[in-house]
Amino acid sequence: MKVVTTDDEIKISKLTESEKTEFAIWLYQRKAVSAAKAASLAEKDRLDFMKLLSEQNISIYTEDDLAQDLNAIEFLNS
Repeated sequence: MKVVTTDDEIKISKLTESEKTEFAIWLYQRKAVSAAKAASLAEKDRLDFMKLLSEQNISIYTEDDLAQDLNAIEFLNS
């Protein structure tokens, strides 16, 4: 079996746990990665990563989430 990694993944693997978490948060805040990908980069499960974002007052409810919720409400009211 052949394992393929990118240069970026190799560079990230050399970061400390704290640096990985900070980098993942930075990417997530800039909408460069999803919450799931950011959690993976930080080597945390998604729920722990979401808790971490919440503890740092970083919104986990996006504009897309709001739009989907509003569409669902509109659908249910029709």
